[in-house]
Order: sequence, then structure tokens, then C-alpha cells
Amino acid sequence: MCALIGIDVGKRNSFSFQRPQSQALIDLCTKAGAEQSSSWKLIGTIVESDTTDISTLRVSAGPGIQLVIESQKIVSIAAVVPAADIQRFHEALRKAVGELAD
Repeated sequence: MCALIGIDVGKRNSFSFQRPQSQALIDLCTKAGAEQSSSWKLIGTIVESDTTDISTLRVSAGPGIQLVIESQKIVSIAAVVPAADIQRFHEALRKAVGELAD
């Protein structure tokens, strides 16, 4: 079983992850939430596996958390979790990870 993060801004892209990648994703998002600033700083990346169109998820800290999904087939698509919504985002992410099978 896997979980999916999707961004839809007229064009869509998604990043799927399984339980082994979930802690790395939580750690990146937690660090990004803690390192808020007025400019964007890359916190880290995770590369998707087990798919034919491999995507990369970049997580940055700034005035919120920026998630960028890049793949070979679709241009980079970004979304920002505003600072006011970071706690809610963390809760939703942990819930999704908690529902993944080992």
C-alpha cells in the first residue's frame, strides 16, 4: 500500500510513497515547519520508487512549507502550505502515514 501527495494547479502531478519513505518525508516536513523565514531554503528531497514515471519531491522552508513535485513527463508543480496551516498539514501527513501497512 502507498500514500499519495498530489498537487493540482491546472496541471497535476503526484508523488507516491510507501512506509519506508514515510519517516523521511515526515522529518523533512517537520524540519521545514521549524525553519520558517522570509525566503525559501531547500530542506531536502525524496525520490519516488516503484513507478515508471519517477518523481522527485522537494521540500523547502520559508514563509510556509513549499512542496515541489518534478517528473520527466510533467513540468515542476509547486504548492505552498501557509505557515498558519503547518500544524494541520503535519496532522494530515501523520494520519496518512499511520494508515500505511508495514
